[in-house]
Parts: sequence; C-alpha cells; structure tokens
Amino acid sequence: MLNKLNSKYTKNEVHFIFLGSGNVYKSIGINPMATLQTIIKFVFEYLRCIPTKNMSLLKSLLKKGGDKSNDLLCSLTFDMHSHLLPGIDDGAATIEDSIVLIKALIAMGYKAAITTPHSMEDSYRNTPEIILGKLAEVRQRLIEEGIDFQLDAAAEYYVDSFFEENLKDNNLLIIGKNSVLIETSYLNECQNIFEIIFNMQSNGYQPILAHPERYIYMYGRHQWYQELWDKGVHFQVNLGSLLGYYSPDSKLISEKLLKEGKINYLATDIHHQRHIRVMETARKSDIFKQIMKLPLLNESLWNSHQFKTLS
Repeated sequence: MLNKLNSKYTKNEVHFIFLGSGNVYKSIGINPMATLQTIIKFVFEYLRCIPTKNMSLLKSLLKKGGDKSNDLLCSLTFDMHSHLLPGIDDGAATIEDSIVLIKALIAMGYKAAITTPHSMEDSYRNTPEIILGKLAEVRQRLIEEGIDFQLDAAAEYYVDSFFEENLKDNNLLIIGKNSVLIETSYLNECQNIFEIIFNMQSNGYQPILAHPERYIYMYGRHQWYQELWDKGVHFQVNLGSLLGYYSPDSKLISEKLLKEGKINYLATDIHHQRHIRVMETARKSDIFKQIMKLPLLNESLWNSHQFKTLS
C-alpha cells in the first residue's frame, strides 16, 4: 500500500517518490503535467481506496488539470450495510447470487464490505454462528473464483425481544470497534427505543440506525431525528433513498438530513440484482455528490474494524 506520496515537477521533468519501497520513478517529457495525470490515474485505478492522508494531496494535484469527475466516487469504497450472504434472509438467495452482487459492487468501485443479514425474532433468527458459517462459504467461493474483495459480516438487528436478549448476553456482531446496526418497524413506533439505546451505550456499543429516512412513523415528527441524534445515535442513509427508490418521502427525508448534516454513513443495503442499477444511478446523482462532502465515517469504520478470522 502506498504510505506516502511526494511529488515535484519542473518544466522538464516529474519525480515520484514512493516512500516505504525506496524506489524512485522519474519521467521526463515535453508535457510533464500530462505525465503526472497518467500516473495519478494509474494509482487510482489500481488502488482505488487511497488512505485519507494521501487523498488530499492527490486531489490537489488533480485540480491542476485532467478529469476530476471520479474524485468523489473513489472515496466511497467500503460498504457497511448489505445482504450478500445466501439463503438466510431476504437478500441473496444462493451463493451464485452473492457472487453476482459482489461483482457488481466491485464494478462500482467497492473494495470491501461488511454485510449485514437481518436478525429478528419472527422471521430471521440469525445467530453469530449462522451468519459466520455463511460468511465462510462466500469467502471460500471468492477465493476459488479469484475475486479480490474483502468481505466480513455483522448483522442488521431488528429491535425486539430477541435483540434485547442478545444485547444482555453481549452476543452481538459488531462493525468497526463497537458499532451495532439496528432497525425498527417501518410502520410502528418502537416504544422503548430510547431505553434500548441507553442499554446499548451502557454496554459499550455505538448504535447505528439503519435507513432512518424510511421509517414512516417518523414522518412529520422530525423531533424524533433530533432526539436520536442528540442521544449519540449514528444515522446510515441508503443510496436508493437518494433517488426516491423506496418512496418520495424517503428522498425528502434524506435531503433534509443532508441539509442538517445528520448523515454519518452512506450504504447500499443491496439485496438483489434489481438494486444494482439503482446503486449505479444513485452514485452519479447530484445529491450523492453533496453527501460525499459531509464528514462520513465509512472509511474510519472500516479502518477500526477487526476482520473476523474463521476456522
């Protein structure tokens, strides 16, 4: 991985020093800026996810000329909410579906994902053992097919008695250092949501509320968003909501959260192949570009994540 990039150029030459490897690459040409652009595009294509400390330098170089349209896309290469594991929720049905979705993510520029199957009492009673077992299967298939993609798993926990039992037993799959992805009913208000959030935080967990823009019971009651935000809950918005894929209201709420700076994470929440085109279109939208200007935590979440080692 590129640790540090230094560059200087004069009228006749361009010098690149990749510290850590000790190699010096020198290029001389009539148009040194064109050579520099070629090198930078090469780095973006092969590394895609440049560490944050190098990104500002590369962007500053690109401002001097060349195509800057992909700057924002290159900064979102980790997805933290998806349904890629086969046969355990309403996401990928087979392992072949899993591979199709992962290949689609790669084509969009993603290099890594923490996939999050549903965990809920009435429908998908997924335990860490079930989830990690399926994770092992998909990882093995990625190796067999030579697909370069880092995949780990956690869960999207529906806030119910099953979740409360697992919370009490500290039997939760975390994202990053201590984050847990939760969701509620779309229609019915969760009466004890603030008590559950308090219990999560008391146990050392950072709550992330999945797609807050999709909860119909919160529409017209914007104080709920403020109260949750004030309690320290992180908000994760779905890419599809930026286009109104789920409903016009979800798009409006996304825009309001953007205006207020209340978006911590942007994620695909991809379930099936019908979502692929939606994700591709959303990543080209104006609102996506606006959200990417926020201090999103996707990259820092991945950097703090402990990759699960499976036997």
